[in-house]
Amino acid sequence: MKITHVLFIEYTYSFVYRGAIGIAFRPLDFATYLLFIMIVNMVFYLLFYLFMKGMRGENVLSFLLLGLTIFLWGTAVSFFLKTNSGWQDSAARSREMNADCSIMGFYDAHDIWHLISAFALFVSFVYLLLLDDNLDQTRQTDIPVF
Repeated sequence: MKITHVLFIEYTYSFVYRGAIGIAFRPLDFATYLLFIMIVNMVFYLLFYLFMKGMRGENVLSFLLLGLTIFLWGTAVSFFLKTNSGWQDSAARSREMNADCSIMGFYDAHDIWHLISAFALFVSFVYLLLLDDNLDQTRQTDIPVF
């Protein structure tokens, strides 16, 4: 049996997806677990697509947007992991854990998480929109499908 690069990526994706997320990182709540599964899933599909474009010899545009996307998601996740309050705790306990607002005396880490992740989502979608701009003059039958 000949192992192709697609089969290798599928096995790698399967092991990393199940193993690293499920075993090495066990969050206390299901919402965080689901959020990280969705982020890792998006990153793996994006990397797979970029890898396949490279294997086919296609140009990859917008490396600046890719870098900005990675930076914004990293920053957003770092703010998400700052636990200033717990949604599973009582209201009194959650108020005790609250930290001072860090931006303009109004926004705390959770608000910053929402702002940065919204911008990261926007930049991610713009990147996906512009990823295949070099194929706009190519006939549809000449575009390799993987």
